[in-house]
Amino acid sequence: EDLHYKYKEDVKHIYEFLNRFGYINIGVKPPTSVLENFRKKKRVLVIGAGVSGIAAANQLTSLGHEVVVIEARSRPGGRIYSDFKNGVDFGASIITGTTGNPATIIMRQHGLKFCQLKPEAGPLHLSDGSLVDKTLDELLEKVYNSLLDNSSAWRDKKENDNLSKYRTMMDKNEDFRMIEASLGETFFKIIEDYIDTLTFDENNESFDSLEHKQELYKKILYWHVANLEYGCGTDLRPCSYLHWDQDDGFDLPGTHNYFEKGYLSMIKAMMSLYPSLDVQYNREVIHINYETNKVYVTTQERTKYVENPRTNCTKLHKQYEPREQSQEGKRHIFEGDFVVITVPLGVLKKQVIQFSPTLPELKLNSIKKMGFGVLNKVILEFPHVFWSHDHYIGIVKNEVYEHRGDAYMFWNMEPATKNPVLVAIISGKSAFRNSQEEVEDRVSMCMDHLRSIYGDKVVEPTRYFVTEWHLDDHALGTYSYIAPGCTGEDYDKLALPVSGKVFFAGEHTCRTHPATVLGGFLSGIKAAGMIQQSMEQKSVTSLFGQRKRSSYASRSFYRQRPKQRRRLNFGVLNIVNQTQFNELGVIPKKKKSPTVQSILKPQKIPSTIRPFPSIPVHRPKLSTTTQRSVPPPPPRGKSQQQ
Repeated sequence: EDLHYKYKEDVKHIYEFLNRFGYINIGVKPPTSVLENFRKKKRVLVIGAGVSGIAAANQLTSLGHEVVVIEARSRPGGRIYSDFKNGVDFGASIITGTTGNPATIIMRQHGLKFCQLKPEAGPLHLSDGSLVDKTLDELLEKVYNSLLDNSSAWRDKKENDNLSKYRTMMDKNEDFRMIEASLGETFFKIIEDYIDTLTFDENNESFDSLEHKQELYKKILYWHVANLEYGCGTDLRPCSYLHWDQDDGFDLPGTHNYFEKGYLSMIKAMMSLYPSLDVQYNREVIHINYETNKVYVTTQERTKYVENPRTNCTKLHKQYEPREQSQEGKRHIFEGDFVVITVPLGVLKKQVIQFSPTLPELKLNSIKKMGFGVLNKVILEFPHVFWSHDHYIGIVKNEVYEHRGDAYMFWNMEPATKNPVLVAIISGKSAFRNSQEEVEDRVSMCMDHLRSIYGDKVVEPTRYFVTEWHLDDHALGTYSYIAPGCTGEDYDKLALPVSGKVFFAGEHTCRTHPATVLGGFLSGIKAAGMIQQSMEQKSVTSLFGQRKRSSYASRSFYRQRPKQRRRLNFGVLNIVNQTQFNELGVIPKKKKSPTVQSILKPQKIPSTIRPFPSIPVHRPKLSTTTQRSVPPPPPRGKSQQQ
């Protein structure tokens, strides 16, 4: 009321923009006032009760809309799933960067607790249990990072002092001159060529022979490859050499952490914001019709569905019973004005959901080309702790080509859960091998590794769980990756709405934070903001249908090429010319001073407002996130995340 009358309308638009796209009023505390609630209420259907679905549902509810969440499982969370007894995560687990992360805000608002990962590297053991010499361990870690950095520098045609010898090697090999190449085939060739350049001096070597030295170097270097495959969510061969790290540089600053009670505690906190939110469980979506002004979603009731993980404890949760064939139940049709689709990319790739009319070819091509990988875990609970207090323990495998990702690392969950629990990570090709017959073999393999290290101290586990996300009908994997032939633009294409009624969210639609819970959360907020934006006739780039223009947008603006359009960054809110969206609904501007239309000047962001994530993080950064000191977020490990 103290504002001058001529500023009130501008302040109102600023507030609505910040609120709509989650710059303010984020988390699990209801906003004190919502200026947009007086507008006509719409009915929005949200498919999926994972982090992106719940984020979208909460945001839409706060904007005054009627929301119905449709979930195929009997629980919320999607690929976020925790054991209620000990807080161990079967899916997404690591919070990668706490500064500006919505998870940090929710944690503080709801009284949750983090457990910080130690930055120090854990011990690395050979398959016989012997400890790798620390000096050799540190040397090969530097060699690995140097090889990966230099391969990217060659790709990007960047010169540096350390590149010359590798550049000569690569320029002589025609395999490296491919326009598009496999990251695995390219990087494996670089490693093999490096191994061939090793020399042996019997007077100054601790190895028996050159062959012994080459063999050990190869095993340890491929251990780092397995760790990178954890970050990518797949074997490196299906990854694009040119674009696999396109989201490097978007990491959030801060430490890496676990939730002490598991990631599912964040989902519960989010759902506590609106306890009366209508969530329809056990309803699998099989068809979406958006031919008319309304959207009709057909679901099939799942009368019996048993999901992963495999376990020896059938009484803990009913989901842990032996897997049975799901039974088809009665069908139901939901009607809405808009629909937000947050199902995993694996479900879209399998075409479980049929669309009428068919989705645009542009979107279908991106769905087909984009990769969707898997990461699995073997979770072992013991009567007591018998291992070291390091946050993780590395295991170098003898078989470096096919089985390097088989329990190559153990996470020590005791500091986070206060329970004697170890989690073995299964990455790369090995993650796809889980089957009903192999569960016991997986557990036996993990126990053999532990016995080789700790000997008679090892006791039998009281409980175990073996995840198999690639066999889960409602996931079919864990998180996305850039496959050969794809670029970061495919994430943007997957995020585009269709016909102004069908919107998409999920980690696979967030270009800056794919494969992470953060990416899923931001994409849900973005989809909700875009729906509200479209209702107000603001510009929303859409497939199948004309673009709606703002009543006060410059017509000449739409005649410009996309790269010429004015962009936004935090503190420079150019509302007039806002047409494109990033994960929060706007695109950061590259080092450009504020224009005449600037409404807010850059200033220190209050602690109550989540900063704009202009400092990226995500997939392992070449020289840091690929190191053991900070395991790559699955999110990607990337976020993964998963």
